[in-house]
Formats: sequence, structure tokens, C-alpha cells
Amino acid sequence: MIDKAPVQMKKIVVVAIIVLVSIGLLEMGTRFVYLALFDEHYDHNSQKAKVLVVATSNSTLDDKSSTNKKAKLPYPLHPYIGFTARPNGSRKQGRYNDYGFLGEDPLSDGKPSEVMVAITGGSVAAGVFTFAGERLREALASAYPGKDILLTGIALGGMKQPQQLMAMNYFLTLGSSFDVIINLDGYNEAVLSMKNYRKGVAPFYPRAWSLYAQKSLDIERAILITELASLAGTRQALARAANSPLLRNSAFVLTTWQLLDNRLYNAIYRTEARLWSGELSKEEAPQVTGPNINYGDEKSAESFVLDIWENASRQMSRLAVVNEIEYYHFLQPNQHFKGSKSLSNAEKRLVDKDKGDGIVARKMYPLMRDRLELIQQRGDIHIFDLTQIYVDLTETLYIDSCCHVNTRGYQLIADAIADQIISVKASETSQDSARERTH
Repeated sequence: MIDKAPVQMKKIVVVAIIVLVSIGLLEMGTRFVYLALFDEHYDHNSQKAKVLVVATSNSTLDDKSSTNKKAKLPYPLHPYIGFTARPNGSRKQGRYNDYGFLGEDPLSDGKPSEVMVAITGGSVAAGVFTFAGERLREALASAYPGKDILLTGIALGGMKQPQQLMAMNYFLTLGSSFDVIINLDGYNEAVLSMKNYRKGVAPFYPRAWSLYAQKSLDIERAILITELASLAGTRQALARAANSPLLRNSAFVLTTWQLLDNRLYNAIYRTEARLWSGELSKEEAPQVTGPNINYGDEKSAESFVLDIWENASRQMSRLAVVNEIEYYHFLQPNQHFKGSKSLSNAEKRLVDKDKGDGIVARKMYPLMRDRLELIQQRGDIHIFDLTQIYVDLTETLYIDSCCHVNTRGYQLIADAIADQIISVKASETSQDSARERTH
């Protein structure tokens, strides 16, 4: 009688080899597909970081009940800063501390051997913290020899001046011991402030304040909030699945996730735009619109927005001086600023698709850069222009029609920030040495 066991085992081995080879070919082929789809080479660590951030981000759903989900606005209100994120009890990447911000507790006791660096601004600043924070920390080590660099991220999507100023005041009042504050902003100050103005809301009020300040919501907005919560929940669930130990090491899985996540992200973006764009009634309370200021024509309103941006930064600088804090202000890059980058085909499609906010950014960014140069001439603020850091690059860096970039883009911003801070520190050291020699 013939023993069939070796034959069966051989078949199993052959099938296993075929399966493994097929998976290997699929994984290798995915990298070429990724390049064709996204116009950039596949970076597995970058993909894993993206998945982790979405998987661990704040959901717009109430997690207290699995059977009765309640829609919430993206961020809870804050009495002094406007809004923060929902704390979720962890300092891991993509998680929020007890104060609703990323990273180290802003009230951590400063030690002589440590330098507490706070990064503030909107979602691009949060992106630098999340995707390039470690790179920034390592780069700054040479400016602070013998010190441990601690990073905290006082930055959220939609934050704009004077929220950074208010957050700085708030945390200093509570006892924070910041050594360095990095303010990376520009896009929100320009675009979101002008959106407020066009809606009849004070430009210096937080993003979408006309919605946050409502005591009640109409049915249409309530439906949109529920739709937004559902989309955000689906997006997070998908990311959590892709982030599982079994799947997160597969290029095929993460590329498929990227395709689906892009669709959900765009759907969320469109839904948020509809939510924020609701018309105000003619009898809205001052809590919604802010003070009744006559800004004149739109050109005058633009000048007023620039004044707010400059004044808030100057107050941050002055507050830093009296608290012995180093303050550095950076104007973030943006794809809508003409001539600031040789756009790839993928980036051109994103720019061409944005017929709203992009138009405002294209108009405001040259004005902001001109204002920055005037501030530099005055010499009382360490302020730097990062709008040209991508000017010689043709690779795809921008990932949406707003302002956000991939990991490589955030790393370049972090490098530029570190270079400027190191340069300032070196110059100050040289000046101190010269003064000592003259005495």
C-alpha cells in the first residue's frame, strides 16, 4: 500500500510556495502601482505613520456608548483658547494629553538638563510635530548641547491667531516652563480669517465660530454633523484594521488603505465645508458674530487680517522676552503661492481642484510675505519665511488642496526650522563672545 502522506505534504509545500511567491509579487508590484497612483515612491515607514495617526486620532463619535453614538463637533469648546482636542489619555503619536494637545504635558516641570520646546499653530504645525518631531528634536540638540529636548505640540487643525497667543498666555498662567516656542502658521490666518469676514464673523474669532457659538442647530446642520461623525468613525475603523499587527507590514494593505482613506478624507473635507458654510441669520447674537466692526472694503479687511497676524506674533515675542523664552515665528509654505514650488502632476490636480480657499491663499500669501519682510526690517521678532523651501523640488510633497504635505515635506520644514534656530543661536553666541572681549 502506497503511503500518500509524502505526496500530500509535497502538494501542501507547492501550494505554500505558490501562495508566498504570489504574495511577494503582489507586494513588489504594489510599490509600482503606488508610484503610478500617487506620483511618489512608496515609503513603508511613512505609510505606517499615516495609518497610526488616523487610527489613534480623536473621533467625532462619543465612545462612551457602543449602541447609541452621539454626533459631536470636531473639537470641544475651550473658554480661553476657543477649542482643544478631546483628551484620550496617552502621549503616544497621534494621542492627546489632558489639556487637549499633542505630546508632553505642557505643565511638565522643567529640569535644568531639559529644554521644553512648544510647537504651536494649525494642522501643519501639528503635522511637523507628529511626522517630524523626532527629527526636529535631534536637529535642535546641537543648538542646546548637553540638554534633553522635550517637545509639546500646542497645535490643532484650524487654530489661528490669536489662538496661539491665547494658548501661550493660558499655559504660562498655569505654570508652564517653556524654554522655546516655535510658531508655524500663515495659511489659517489668511484663509480662515477671510472666510470669517465673508460670513459676517469677526476675522479674529476662531474657525467656524458661527457654528460653535450656536445655542441650537437647525436640522440640516445636525444631519451634517451626524454624517461627519459617521465618516470619521468609518475612517478611523479602517485605519485601526490596517494598523493591526497582521496587516500593517503589507504594502498592498497600506496602499489599499491609502486609496480608501483618501476618499474618506475628501468626503469629510466636503462635509465640513458644507457644515461651516451655512448662512447666518440677520439677527445672530454677538456671541456668534463678534463685535460689529466696519472693516470697509475687502482690501481693508485683508490689511486688518495681516495686522492681527503681526500684532499677535509681536505680543507672543514680548511675552516670551519677559518670561525668558526664545520665540521663533515661521511662515509656512503653501502650494497656492505661485512660484514657491515646481508642482508635480499630482499637485497640479490638487491646486486646480481648489476653486475656493486656494484663490484666497493665492491672493493673501504674497501680502503675508511682504508683511513678513517689513517685520524683519523692524527687527523685534525672530520671524522667517519658509514659503520657498520647496522651490527647487519637483517631487510630490503636498497631499491635499489645502496645505498639508507628506512625511518628506514635514521633514523639510523641520530641517528649515532647526537651521534657522541654530543660526540665531550661533549668531547670539558670537555676539556675546564679542561683547566679552570688548570688556
